[in-house]
Amino acid sequence: MTHQYRLTRRLSLISALVVDGVGTYTVNDAGQVTFEPLKDYTGTPDPVIISRKDKNGTVVTAKYTVHVTPVTPVGDDIVSTAPQGAVQMAKVTFTAGDSRVPMDDGVPATFADGTTEKVVPGQGKYVVAADGMVTFTPEADFVGSGQKLTIVRYDKNGTKAIGSFTAIVTPTGTGSSVTVNKVWQNVPGKMCRRL
Repeated sequence: MTHQYRLTRRLSLISALVVDGVGTYTVNDAGQVTFEPLKDYTGTPDPVIISRKDKNGTVVTAKYTVHVTPVTPVGDDIVSTAPQGAVQMAKVTFTAGDSRVPMDDGVPATFADGTTEKVVPGQGKYVVAADGMVTFTPEADFVGSGQKLTIVRYDKNGTKAIGSFTAIVTPTGTGSSVTVNKVWQNVPGKMCRRL
């Protein structure tokens, strides 16, 4: 069943309509409609009917329909390589899915379980900083590929972005490197239209 919601625009009046589970519509005196979805809403809600009167008092209507697509932030997959015994540091960078929904700098990066320090027996100690910088201190005799660890952050919508860090420890005498694997996604969020 389709529901239609009506916004009435009168002179010098700004009207608003809140639709549970969807978001808020507002229409100003110029007839411009703004829709602000809830942070976790995606999809196509039922249309809104906009009513106006001309100078003769005749009512005219227009239908306004929006479509909200997901905004998905992403993180880099980092592979760090260094010789045996060397401390490794590399930053997992997170990218917002849309410039209008930036990453939330007030929420620090963590491992998948919400912690910021992790000791893996036989490998060493991992620490992730708020900005996604990972420090790996290997055990003295560890050589090989360490466990791939998931690093997470959130955008302003509360959507999780996932990156990872993998440390490779080579025998003493070999070089160091960092490899970054990027995944890009970009989808829009908030919209405004004049009727």
